[in-house]
Amino acid sequence: MTNHEQTCLSVAEEEAYEDIHAALKKLLGKNYTKAPIIIGYPPSPELGDFAVPLFHLAKELKRKPQQLAEKLAAEFKPTKYLSAARAAGGYLNFYADKPQFAELILMQILHERSRYGNNECGGNQKVMLEYSQPNTHKEFHIGHLRNTVLGISLTKILQANDYQVIQANYIGDTGAHIAKSLWLLQQKDFNEFKQAKNKGKALGQNYSEAVNKLEDRPEAKLDVSEIHRKLENGNPELTKLWQETREWSLDEFKEIYKELGANFDVYYFESEVEDDGKKLVQELLDKKILQESEGAIIADLEQYGLGVLILLKSDGTASYATKDLPLAIKKAKQYKLDQSLYQTDNRQSLYFKQIFKILQLAGFKPALKHLPYEFVNLKEGAMSSRKGNIVSYSELRDKVLDQAVAETQKRHPDWDGKRVMKSARAITMAALKFDMLKQNKNSVITFDPEAALQFTGDTGPYVQYTHARISSILQKVKKPVKSKVDFSVFKEVSEVELIKMLGQFPLIVKKAADEFEPAEIARYLIDISQAFSSFYESIPILKSSPKEQKARLLLVNGVKTTLAKGLNLLGIEAPEEM
Repeated sequence: MTNHEQTCLSVAEEEAYEDIHAALKKLLGKNYTKAPIIIGYPPSPELGDFAVPLFHLAKELKRKPQQLAEKLAAEFKPTKYLSAARAAGGYLNFYADKPQFAELILMQILHERSRYGNNECGGNQKVMLEYSQPNTHKEFHIGHLRNTVLGISLTKILQANDYQVIQANYIGDTGAHIAKSLWLLQQKDFNEFKQAKNKGKALGQNYSEAVNKLEDRPEAKLDVSEIHRKLENGNPELTKLWQETREWSLDEFKEIYKELGANFDVYYFESEVEDDGKKLVQELLDKKILQESEGAIIADLEQYGLGVLILLKSDGTASYATKDLPLAIKKAKQYKLDQSLYQTDNRQSLYFKQIFKILQLAGFKPALKHLPYEFVNLKEGAMSSRKGNIVSYSELRDKVLDQAVAETQKRHPDWDGKRVMKSARAITMAALKFDMLKQNKNSVITFDPEAALQFTGDTGPYVQYTHARISSILQKVKKPVKSKVDFSVFKEVSEVELIKMLGQFPLIVKKAADEFEPAEIARYLIDISQAFSSFYESIPILKSSPKEQKARLLLVNGVKTTLAKGLNLLGIEAPEEM
């Protein structure tokens, strides 16, 4: 194991890993290098704390895995951090020295506090993460919510792994959807339309209405195409209408981002890269990377198994690709990126493979990666802003907030309105965000507000409640948490397992970054909240002897610190009371 790899572990796991490698090197001699040593965790605590599979090594040595494991276990001598080794089938399992292990983990958490879980594995690489990407003139819906909360969380996770993260948003403020929206808007009393309380929402509804009307009037599609063409050519009247209505959407987006905690470093707009895109398309055409076909300009990528991509349509209007190509180049030049990440829904997976291939053929060097995610559905089926059956973010938030207020008032009838609302807002954000993050990105979500708000089960409010519950315990004691404790106190299975789980947190943070998957953190928080609950129900912390209480308060404080850090990595508040 290299030192670089070790920095991604907790101090306790680093020491245990080093002891395991040293022990195996001693036991195996020259055979130590014949197969990679992989260290994992046994399925249950009775089987040990670390497990090393010996199947590959046994094959190299022409031995049976179980016999090899039994031989090594019999010859193992305890080390500073490992008390015993046992054979379990083809695995050699190691048992940690519990007091030593507990001291390393709990003291590291106590000293590092909110930095616990951070590492230097990213090597200070500069990464741009593009996420959210709503379209103006459409509503910000719960699909955008998933994209945005994933982006917020991934930013924090990557930063915790020592990446420099530039948060970028690419706003769709040109294209066919704008033309459709303006087509219908021109048929309405614009002064009356401007009186709408929520102009962003009104614009979204206008777009859905336009799509439905165009389905009934196919002849009007020519009018929309003409509006699209005129707008791209700078028609003054249409440009003025577009600019004014565009601002309505942008104002609404900024309010939403403030509420969600999204802090973008740079905004890009389709309208700003379109002209550069048309010039680039011509350059790539001259270099034979692109081709002309029936009046349109295309990329024929059939030889790479990527089909055909239209860059410029036959009427001269730009496609999405016309703008994404120059934007990738602009980003890399502007920030000298090591890696550029694009987070969009998985319908665009093929599209980004095509874009990346064209850039590669054009000599583009920085690493490019697409981070796809699945959809958020209504209970009755898939959403579509064209069909008008979307759930807007604001509608969903208000519904969840109303329920959170009612629940908080029921729990705390003595609280004043300000205190109730502060708690209810924190619970609302936790319910929304955690439900979007707890499932793998590639899993479809069917959002259920009632289930997401529960204070039990795999929900954000449950993790928050665990944190608040621990805060209450520590407040009742009214004593500072001490570092000088007797670590041999920890003998009960529930507390030993809880300590072991705390020691695994840094590796979970690294895995979440490696896989670009916040669900790793969310699942860990549920597991450790449940483990704390088992511990708290079985062990009387406040009624323990003074020696036991000191040690257990240090453990409880470690759980609180880790929960707060984990929630922070998901972009969720860790409240002191609920």
